[in-house]
Amino acid sequence: MQIPVIEQYIDELIERSTLDVPVWNIEKAKNGLKAGWNYIDGCMILALLETYNTTGEKKYLDFADAFIDHRVQEDGTIAGYSVEEYNIDNVNVGCNTINGALTQEDGKPNSLNFGNVAATMMMCPDMETETIVLNALNETKSFSMKDGKVYLLSENGNELLVLKKQ
Repeated sequence: MQIPVIEQYIDELIERSTLDVPVWNIEKAKNGLKAGWNYIDGCMILALLETYNTTGEKKYLDFADAFIDHRVQEDGTIAGYSVEEYNIDNVNVGCNTINGALTQEDGKPNSLNFGNVAATMMMCPDMETETIVLNALNETKSFSMKDGKVYLLSENGNELLVLKKQ
């Protein structure tokens, strides 16, 4: 399948980008700062991979692989991404996107609080799931991990939400 307008746009982005300064995330470079990893980078890499899956054009996969290899270190850390920012910016819960902050209480490594959780307000086919996720995030006070899953827990330790890698 060919998608000429999208391919042309993405081709221009690739041509004008370097691994250090991707054109889709140019703001820091314009201000003399080193680019870091953020939500926009993730979206663009996903767009490249989806374009590759749709068209079969290897150049999209090659750029995505090179960009990821350039950013992800041997120990799994991402160059330019600050864990200290602790946020859940732009997490898609199905249809809407949520944003908010993560905090932990000093001396309580399993404490977890999602602050100022906000969501876009699109009318989605499955609002029930989104409501459950948002309510769980707002009520979360701690977490536990077991068997590759993360359990978000209420103040009294009840399970609110179970997260697992797919």
